[in-house]
Amino acid sequence: MKKFLLFAATAVLAASCNNTDETKTYELSAEPLTLAFEAAGNEVATVAVTATNVDWDAAVEESAAGWLTAVKDGDDLLKVTATDNTEEAPRTATIRIADKAGNAQPVSISVSQAGATATPSAGSIAVDKSELSFGWEGGTSQTFSVTVTGEGFTWKASADITSAGWLHAETDGNTVTVTTDENTSDEPRTGKINIRPSDETVESVSVTVTQQGCDQQPSLTVDRKELHFGANDTEPQVISVQTVRIPEWNIQIGQPEGVDMLSATIDKEQGTITVETARNISTSPRTATITVQTGGIVDDIVINVTQDGSDTEATSTLTGDVELTAANFAVSKITVSSDQSEEATQSIWSMEIHDEGCYRNPNTGWLTGTGIFLTLQLVNARPTDYSFLPDGTYTVDGEPTTNPETGMLEYRIPAVVAGGYTRPGFYGASSFVRYEDGTETEGTAIYGGTVTVSREGDVYTLVFDLKDDAENTISGTYTGTITEYLVQ
Repeated sequence: MKKFLLFAATAVLAASCNNTDETKTYELSAEPLTLAFEAAGNEVATVAVTATNVDWDAAVEESAAGWLTAVKDGDDLLKVTATDNTEEAPRTATIRIADKAGNAQPVSISVSQAGATATPSAGSIAVDKSELSFGWEGGTSQTFSVTVTGEGFTWKASADITSAGWLHAETDGNTVTVTTDENTSDEPRTGKINIRPSDETVESVSVTVTQQGCDQQPSLTVDRKELHFGANDTEPQVISVQTVRIPEWNIQIGQPEGVDMLSATIDKEQGTITVETARNISTSPRTATITVQTGGIVDDIVINVTQDGSDTEATSTLTGDVELTAANFAVSKITVSSDQSEEATQSIWSMEIHDEGCYRNPNTGWLTGTGIFLTLQLVNARPTDYSFLPDGTYTVDGEPTTNPETGMLEYRIPAVVAGGYTRPGFYGASSFVRYEDGTETEGTAIYGGTVTVSREGDVYTLVFDLKDDAENTISGTYTGTITEYLVQ
């Protein structure tokens, strides 16, 4: 009988425990359910959370994670923080408070934040014209004025990106000058000149520009089809080129065989061709052509260029004037002989000026290498001291006279002994040559001009102003010591 009662008591106790689990409640609530933040300067907001038999957590919706945070503080508080909103538009988000075990219904907190207040404008910009209209030709200009209200900002006028290739604006003070390129299309076109302030709070303005389409056929004309130069003309001549509906044009030069007679420079913006010719050292006249081409849009135009021959056949092969540079004076040598007969009244100083890369072969004495080599014979009165080259302006003299008493040649001193061409590579006493890898590319005897010599101690100043027989000049100035001065 006792065993039965004990079993019955145990059963009653078990039934009582099962009834407790079935009646357990799970509750989750929060207060407040809405939060409103100002655009900036907010303190941390607190949400009170009531949880019955619930272990909860909170999460901010993913899209607001960059500016809104929610942090659990104990079992009954949620701390909410919003960063400053720098945009003018307001923003919203939702915070979800949920039972980790999922027994209680979740709670949503609605969050809003005001947008930033727009910065007051520093001023305004106005223009006196809202539209400009141009013909198809291009090249003309129109202006409009810009009026500024307020201070503390600047502005810039420029064509919008879609029309910057043909529409142009230049600013001078408060005046904007607008120009257009030629419209080679049949269709009209429209662009804008935008006036943009440096302060973003100031509203930009724009001027609409329209240009008519072209109603003419493509054409190409030049003001001259014949050019004539003298043998020694160095002044350029200019050809004017006019085009209609020709987007691009170029030139092709036809030179005489083996000769670079002319050079031409084109300026498409100005519509010009500038033509120059090299001096013609031959007695024969010569002809070249300049062909203006448009890629087949219209027929090419051929311009004939003629040049007279020289009065005398020049021996110089220089293609133009020579300007001596510091590199050309790398090496200098002067040789003078003191072993002269008693009758001699004049002495000769042999001078060599050349690049370091151009030199005499020590075995043969022939020139080789790359660079220039200037050889001069300078004549002056026989000195008592041969250790220096006397000062003076030495003038090229090609017609010495014979002293009847001594039978010796004498020059009008101070003098440079003139050169004299005999055959290629042989130019006499005074000459200028240029070499490239051991081969002469141009050269000449010295036929005219001067060499001015001045000296302070061992430092010489040599001023060269020499000429060939084709009116080319060889000029330059050297100041420095002589690399090698030899008295024989």
